[in-house]
Amino acid sequence: MSTRKLVLLSFVFGAILSSTPAYSSQSPDLFERNNDGPDPSLSTTVTIGGRTFVNKGLVAFGLIPTEAKDQYGETLGGFGSSIALQRGSFKAKRDGTFSGKFVVLPDRGYNVETPVDWQNRFHHISFTLKPYYGKSNLTFTDAQKTLELKYLSTTLLTFNDKPTSGADPTFSKKFSGSNVEYPLVSANDARLVADTEGIVHNEDGTFWVSDEYAAYIYLVSPKGKVLQTIAPPDAVIPRIGGKTNFTSLSNPDSGRAPNQGMEGLTASPSGDKVYGLLQSALMQEGGGNKTINRYARFLKYDVEKLSKIRLESEYVVPLPQSSKPETYAQSEVHWLNKEQFLVLSRDGKGNGDSNAKAAYKGIDVFDISQATDIAGTEYDAATGSIAPGGQLRAGITPATYTPFVQIVNSTQLARFGLHNDKPVDRSLIAAKWESLALAPVNDPRYPDDYFLFTFADNDFMTQNGISMGKPYNATVDVDNQALVYRVTLPTVKRGSIEKAIGSVRSFLVDSLALPHCGIRTIIPFDFTEKSTSSSEMAMCVHAANWYTVEWDAPKFTAMSGDLVIPKLPPSGGTPYVWPGLQSSNGVLQAVLDGRKGAWWIGDGFYGTPSLPWGSGFSVSPGQTVHFTFELGNNNVWTCTLSGPNSAKTTLTIPNSTMNRAILAVELTNVPFTFGPITYRNLKITATTAASGWCGKTVSLGYSQGKNIEKAAKTAAPEANKTGMNALRFEEGKAAELEDAAVACAAFTAADPVTTAILP
Repeated sequence: MSTRKLVLLSFVFGAILSSTPAYSSQSPDLFERNNDGPDPSLSTTVTIGGRTFVNKGLVAFGLIPTEAKDQYGETLGGFGSSIALQRGSFKAKRDGTFSGKFVVLPDRGYNVETPVDWQNRFHHISFTLKPYYGKSNLTFTDAQKTLELKYLSTTLLTFNDKPTSGADPTFSKKFSGSNVEYPLVSANDARLVADTEGIVHNEDGTFWVSDEYAAYIYLVSPKGKVLQTIAPPDAVIPRIGGKTNFTSLSNPDSGRAPNQGMEGLTASPSGDKVYGLLQSALMQEGGGNKTINRYARFLKYDVEKLSKIRLESEYVVPLPQSSKPETYAQSEVHWLNKEQFLVLSRDGKGNGDSNAKAAYKGIDVFDISQATDIAGTEYDAATGSIAPGGQLRAGITPATYTPFVQIVNSTQLARFGLHNDKPVDRSLIAAKWESLALAPVNDPRYPDDYFLFTFADNDFMTQNGISMGKPYNATVDVDNQALVYRVTLPTVKRGSIEKAIGSVRSFLVDSLALPHCGIRTIIPFDFTEKSTSSSEMAMCVHAANWYTVEWDAPKFTAMSGDLVIPKLPPSGGTPYVWPGLQSSNGVLQAVLDGRKGAWWIGDGFYGTPSLPWGSGFSVSPGQTVHFTFELGNNNVWTCTLSGPNSAKTTLTIPNSTMNRAILAVELTNVPFTFGPITYRNLKITATTAASGWCGKTVSLGYSQGKNIEKAAKTAAPEANKTGMNALRFEEGKAAELEDAAVACAAFTAADPVTTAILP
């Protein structure tokens, strides 16, 4: 068999944390400065589909005071109903902080006593996130410094050039050219009535906004104008006496229950799919009765062509219940991948409720991969029911539901000066958490880590309120609270969250926003080069860049290959080249270190637990080093290096399932002018009978906002057919296939081990 090689000149990442190497255990990086990163003792894990999801704990808390006002002089409240990161606003800074803007959506105004004629709106707020991982509990005042929120502006909603209203609808009609029956203020007042509960920010600047009165989804312009409407199946439309009736003041005979409409809203990162989740069961499925209203409908719409929007599929989500039982209705949903979603299910207890002691406020995960698609069936007819009397019909398989992050955790809350139950004061956890948003942590050691934001809906409860120009006193003050968690989401496709929020995947983007001059700007299969002067080169190479090729599988048990030592890089920077295996807790690496003007290679594990670095030896350009990582019994990994010298390291790494194999180049203050990097005889072993993983790679490279997936599909389709295992990467040239490439070894489904070989 002829010898082939993978030449790695891979993908530009943005600026990184510091010049500290990814495996160093000496100097803390910016994530760990002053507080050593998330405390492992506070982490909780769940396993879903064989993958481990990790809640690393609460890392920030902030609020906007209850007495705050918007630009129209109205009380700034209720905006925890839904939030969306404003596209392109999320930034990571070199000091370890993050900034961005949220578009936040209040519901229908101060309506504790009765719905009011209040014009719907959304607000823009900015934030600065300073994650706190310290061991000591913060005071309530100091905790607010970890998430600083600032109100910016407000956009009012209109329909047919008239203001919308939050008043209870007493009339409905169809307008000319539309089959949609709209909820209106009255027969003499054709203003659209809405109780807005969900928001998605689209790439073109428009928004999807969901509603509780009609359970509709509206397309809204950046200026707040309703442009288009998605109506749900007939089974969801509320009816009294056989006629459509959108009131929230009495129970309909069928359709959505009062104040239990299209509460949750999310979309795919590309924006071609929109998903809506009912707050709880329809009336004909147990709605209105907390003991049996747990089966909520989940609707998926194809919106790629706005002229041909269609219901693509529909599923049933079984909401959690207390021991009574009593359903914890859901308040928000968020896309993870095409089969898995975050969902926020909760009780209504806490600050703002008569009962201060909350029991359940869960940010959980549901999976529809095995669920029954009921779209277009008899169950979508006007009185169609999937669960008569709250009992799910035989033959309908619901989504699987797994608890994940529990907000009601006294230990976590105490770290930020918060508490559950009495006394009723500003530090009491809010009752109604209703929103979710995700943003990348940008930690190169944990690339599957995300910040999970959630805001509370305070129902405009303040003793110093203004509604429709008139003062009011709700007798209590409930601030607009916000929490941020750090979570590991292993099933989220890397780069998809960045795409959804219009961000660029980078490990702490440089706050100076200097161009990638002096370095070839590279994305998979699309090589471009920008010439620069020597002065530009000196200005731009201050930041670190990552170049990687990666494979994903449920569990890797071995990796080996030959690394050809490249020429020496320029002096003065921090160059590392390494193959490795990564888990959610850290990375096992054979690191080629060129910091001292010469190459040295050694093995080690960087992560949790903290382990001493292994032995190694010096090497020279042109020499070849054979490396191996092999898992034995009792979580013991044996690492060997052989070539001009030899070294062996044994490491016990508990609670670390290696599910990603990586070939990486990690550079700080040094350009990539010393390539190519060459691997031969690369062999990676995974404990799975499925072969697909070894023909697919994940290449974490983003540059100037270009997306990897699109580039990979459009620029070299032939390369995708072979899984990229036999590609040659040369500086300044397009990637090209080598002859007779073999990506995967032959195997059968009965064989528990799949091996990818690069001969």
